[in-house]
Amino acid sequence: RAEWLEFYSTFFNLEESAQKLTASINNNYNCFKTAANAKPTKPVVAWSSYIAPSTFNNNTASWSLSGADYKKILTVDAGATFYNGTDKGTFTNSADFLAAMKTVDVVIDETFDGSDMTAFLKNYQLASASPADYKFLQNKAVFRQDGLVNPNDGRDWFGAGVAMADAILQDVVRAVHPDALPQDVGGDKGNAANKAVAGSALTAFFGLLAAALVL
Repeated sequence: RAEWLEFYSTFFNLEESAQKLTASINNNYNCFKTAANAKPTKPVVAWSSYIAPSTFNNNTASWSLSGADYKKILTVDAGATFYNGTDKGTFTNSADFLAAMKTVDVVIDETFDGSDMTAFLKNYQLASASPADYKFLQNKAVFRQDGLVNPNDGRDWFGAGVAMADAILQDVVRAVHPDALPQDVGGDKGNAANKAVAGSALTAFFGLLAAALVL
């Protein structure tokens, strides 16, 4: 969608600037993709979320695994394996959901509420689970899309990230292969804005993915 920049530029006579910016985004994206896919391992990544009971779902909690094509492309381009180990995208039984998550190395939690590890463990019914039973807990590899938010919790993941595919890919690469890119790529802009719960900050252009959650 970076091409949208070129479309809107025509209204301001900025076509040349937009073309240069789009070319830069595409070049960055391809460089990040090449670096990530040079890594020998392909960690399994799941994009998942918890939906709390409410009047909109008959007061029934559920958990879902996203199968969106654009997330699959991002995951594969980040040098990872998109998790599709089940044909069932939505679960109303936590035991079935957690059984499906056993082989997942990295979780990108898309749940809107709950920005710390305590909330994540509660939402996913993992509060009493042993980290040894789940690779993503062993790896301390649980990430969220709230690295950059406004005072009303509006997330830049759904704003700037739509047009700037290179920023999103860089964040996903950082989550999957932390050592695939030089630490100075993107500078400190993302670190300053990251709503990191704890642990080391995730270096990124915009910090769209928050740093890994830890207790």
